[in-house]
Amino acid sequence: MKKFLAVVLCIAVALTLTGCGDFKYDKEDKQILAEYVGKGGDVVIPEGITEVGARSFRNCESLTSVVIPDGVTFISTSAFSGCTNLKSVTIPSSVDRISNSVFYGCTSLESIVIPEGVTRIYSMAFAECTNLTEIKLPSTIEAFDINVFLNTPWLENKRKENPLVVVNNILVDGKTCAGDVVIPNGVTSIEQSAFSGCESIESVTIPDGVTRIDWYAFGRCPNLKSVILPDSASYVDHDAFQGSKNVSITYKGRTYSYDELDDFREAAYK
Repeated sequence: MKKFLAVVLCIAVALTLTGCGDFKYDKEDKQILAEYVGKGGDVVIPEGITEVGARSFRNCESLTSVVIPDGVTFISTSAFSGCTNLKSVTIPSSVDRISNSVFYGCTSLESIVIPEGVTRIYSMAFAECTNLTEIKLPSTIEAFDINVFLNTPWLENKRKENPLVVVNNILVDGKTCAGDVVIPNGVTSIEQSAFSGCESIESVTIPDGVTRIDWYAFGRCPNLKSVILPDSASYVDHDAFQGSKNVSITYKGRTYSYDELDDFREAAYK
């Protein structure tokens, strides 16, 4: 019976993966690197792929460096998560998105260059990279998802410079702010969970020019009492103020209490 199950498992793997040597590819799309099965060390991914697949190197603790070839456009979910000895990553300029938790828990990674052309970095991409102090970010970044830099020295150092962490006119983090917060001119969006859980902010004034306030941006801020929004805020996520039960929101000449959030949402989406 055990032998039969082993054969079935091998067949199932063969149906989804193909390849030889250190790299396995998706059977339906051989341009997707599906799994690395090598011994680690310094790895150069072969030319000809367009995607580093989900979890393809996950928990490969022997991996010390990786070169991703030109032509790759997407690094998928958790591709290198848990690679605790990974110290060097080369990302080509062809990459335009870095997915969720791609480098989560890469505790030996100290610096990384994100090339021009990357437009979005998804949630937790560098979270728990506890030695990551240097990140070069491109001018092409348009959005960050939740907790991209959670528990990194890079974020801690940025907070010490200014509790409002702004990258490319995107407000990424304000969780260490206190009292009355005035967001500076030039900011165009407030990203996911930027202030969430901040117990010390009491009011926030948002300048004209901010067009987007994303998911849970001010969620669960128990002492937040007043937010003044500009008319330019054309997108306010449905849950931007979720759980901040003492807040009142002034928008386009009207002030809404927390109990009137549905009315505010209706006004915001007109």
